[in-house]
Amino acid sequence: MKKIGFLKDTYGRIKADEITHLTNEPLEKELLLKISRYLSNGKRVMSFMNMSIDDETGEMICPDQILTDGTWMWPSYIFHFIERFPNINIDADFVEYVKERNFKLSHFDLEKARADCYKEMS
Repeated sequence: MKKIGFLKDTYGRIKADEITHLTNEPLEKELLLKISRYLSNGKRVMSFMNMSIDDETGEMICPDQILTDGTWMWPSYIFHFIERFPNINIDADFVEYVKERNFKLSHFDLEKARADCYKEMS
């Protein structure tokens, strides 16, 4: 399973200064919005009993979860950082992948995706 959006984490606190993958050429706003919507439609495959916290602001971001579309997996906090850093560099392969799918999740085997995710995270 391919990964997107995982940032360094110190005991559940996400450090903004550890976001090293920013770009001087941000995606256009409409494309970023479509990608964010696509990511928000991902299916939950893992949940943890803690919250992600933005280390800079102290803001509780969201419950820690891993979402997937069956091919890619991403953390639930990615939405916070896409909103906060519109110049975040999103993997070009992922951008092409979601464009090819017209920004719509396809049907996939959730149990297989969950098993694949567990393998990746262990």
